[in-house]
Amino acid sequence: VEAMQRLGDAEQGGDFYRLEFAPRRTTVDTALFGYRGITVFASTNSYQETRMMNALGYTANGVNSHQFRNFMPVSDSLLGIRYIALNSTVVQDSPLLVERETVQLGNESYTIYENPYALPLGFFVQPTTKNWKYSYYNPVVTQNSLLKAMTGNEADVLETLPVVSENNSAEVGNTSSFRLNANSTAKLSASMTEASHVYIYVDCRAAESIS
Repeated sequence: VEAMQRLGDAEQGGDFYRLEFAPRRTTVDTALFGYRGITVFASTNSYQETRMMNALGYTANGVNSHQFRNFMPVSDSLLGIRYIALNSTVVQDSPLLVERETVQLGNESYTIYENPYALPLGFFVQPTTKNWKYSYYNPVVTQNSLLKAMTGNEADVLETLPVVSENNSAEVGNTSSFRLNANSTAKLSASMTEASHVYIYVDCRAAESIS
């Protein structure tokens, strides 16, 4: 965190920026390490804000906490996350992030990345943005609709890939939702139609593990 703050303070000239790192140490690392990020766990945190952040794709408890887990280009850029530190256990292959430096903390190695698309604290949007409503359980739809409301451009930035079940343990309801049979293991897949970067979002708190 200190390495990212030194880098940010030197390069941003006093302008506001956010940073994050993964994997998490606690559910409120922003307070523990004293940095500006989007991770929060607080009894005073708004329930509606928590739901909105969850709808955008961030991990949330549904009540008063949401957390950063890995880089999401659209929402992270909108929220001004400029620097991200990831250790060797976190896979990172986004061409949008610029590798800046590597720091060693005990036995752990962290790579600091810069997000050159991070927006400032304030920026202009279309007046209709105030009427925007998120779509719960579908961050692709939510992020696309938010960008349309903000810019007036009706083109989708993200595309949803159809999900299919490869065994009888899960029933796919539509292109992205599924119902998992109790005490079973499901295998789901999605096929790309062209070379591109794919982001996987899974909201299944009852799952013992996801891989």
